[in-house]
Amino acid sequence: MDQSWKFGGVVFDLDGTLVDTAPDVYTCANLALQTMGMRPISLEEAKRSIGPGPDNFAKIVLPADQQHRLDEFIRVFRRYYDVHCLDSTRPFPGIIEMLEEMAELPLAVASNKPRVYTLRILEALGLKRFFRVILGPENASRLKPSPDMLLAACTALAVRPAAALMVGDTDNDILAARAAGMRVCAVAWGYSSESELACLEPDFLIHAPRELPGLCCPKPDLADRE
Repeated sequence: MDQSWKFGGVVFDLDGTLVDTAPDVYTCANLALQTMGMRPISLEEAKRSIGPGPDNFAKIVLPADQQHRLDEFIRVFRRYYDVHCLDSTRPFPGIIEMLEEMAELPLAVASNKPRVYTLRILEALGLKRFFRVILGPENASRLKPSPDMLLAACTALAVRPAAALMVGDTDNDILAARAAGMRVCAVAWGYSSESELACLEPDFLIHAPRELPGLCCPKPDLADRE
């Protein structure tokens, strides 16, 4: 790797960071809720539910008096998502160009989404080729905001956490990065508001993918890989 890069590796969240999965999550959540005889949710509610992992996702979506149907909802949702996870899901504008510019850096994805969906989405959208490592809940004992998945990504990339950058759109990503000893860049185009992200004081806060390569620009004294 070119030792002039500021970071030894970059770990990305998936939903709300690299790709806009909200329309398909919204559609499938409402199909599942309709199948189970429950009220639909709004697109904004669907966006707020994305990221914390399948159990917490279902807890957010289900009414309080229907929480006992959690496992049923996950099964029904995944039945629809298996079919519709790529209907409307697309990379956010500028993501492919950003990844092409950062292609020399070791890159990873660490998502709370089941890995089978992450792989399918990245492959179908032509993004998988950019990443050396792709991790999901199956690869860590605890989900984000635990640092486990990020530490596993750093190990797989052969980079010390202190020399790596986490890029994500939610509090889970920021808290996980802090716990892992990584620096973190929050993205304002995802599923959390800029004000919510700013309150958590990430190291960086960007508004468009084109800004990220500049944060990883040449700084020889900070390129610190094992």
